[in-house]
Amino acid sequence: MDFSEIQQKIYSIDWSKYGTAYGNASGIEPVRNFSLKEKIKSFFVFNEYSAYKIRQRGHKVDVAKCLTDLFSENTQTQIEATRELDNALCHQHVMISDAAAPAYEFIILRFKQLQPDEEAMTEELFDILRGFTICTAKVNLSEPDSEWVKELRSKLKRDVNLFEKYSSHHNEIVSEFSREICEILRDDNIAPEKIDNLVG
Repeated sequence: MDFSEIQQKIYSIDWSKYGTAYGNASGIEPVRNFSLKEKIKSFFVFNEYSAYKIRQRGHKVDVAKCLTDLFSENTQTQIEATRELDNALCHQHVMISDAAAPAYEFIILRFKQLQPDEEAMTEELFDILRGFTICTAKVNLSEPDSEWVKELRSKLKRDVNLFEKYSSHHNEIVSEFSREICEILRDDNIAPEKIDNLVG
């Protein structure tokens, strides 16, 4: 799939139907005075008040642009895009927003394209995947509207062998993230406390 095809697929999604830590995933407007449950489908695995304060800052994130930038020829543009996505989709790894579900297929596509000399990008993408893994593992899947979380976790589990290939990577951060992700994904009954100890 070439860049134009990837871009077309990204922009074929109606991102205005999804949310991020900062509000609407289309980046049209920040969310300010709102009801958490009415305005955005997110699961907070740490502190809802903290997430509310995040949104009060008025930051906007255009998820489609960030995903497109992952495939840019400019390394710095790619790095900046991963950091925006990490903050928007799984902010500080204490919440997971529903835009993460459709975004995952493009994140994993870029992950599969990683080259040995892209060490910084490897770290950044693993950080997002780690956030997705931690947060989906902590969500109570019996909660209403959690189907997209189940879907995302299922995709992560599908790709666990891809992540495991990096478990002995020479970059210690990458290898550690790889092992943490695999351990969490392979234990369907992992306790939140064990996750905290593992990634602490």
